[in-house]
Amino acid sequence: MLKKIAFFQKMSIIPAFFCCCYNFMEKIMSRKCEICGKKPLFGHNVSHSNNRTQKIQNPNIQKIKIVENGTVKTVTVCSRCLRSGKVQKAV
Repeated sequence: MLKKIAFFQKMSIIPAFFCCCYNFMEKIMSRKCEICGKKPLFGHNVSHSNNRTQKIQNPNIQKIKIVENGTVKTVTVCSRCLRSGKVQKAV
């Protein structure tokens, strides 16, 4: 893992402040639901003069602890999956 960090840091892909912690990839929260796969939608705001600016609609992602196969793990889940009961929260 440390070799990967050194390689990416040398290539200046990953900023230096992410490399200070060992599991830097786990610190970055994704914007994708791990249950249904919902992710951000991209489009344009179009004004009356037909100017286009980029707009992003992010899903409501929550980081929660769930019970899966008798073990507790932390996952990122959208609010729709929480409301519909597709996951069971750990108590």
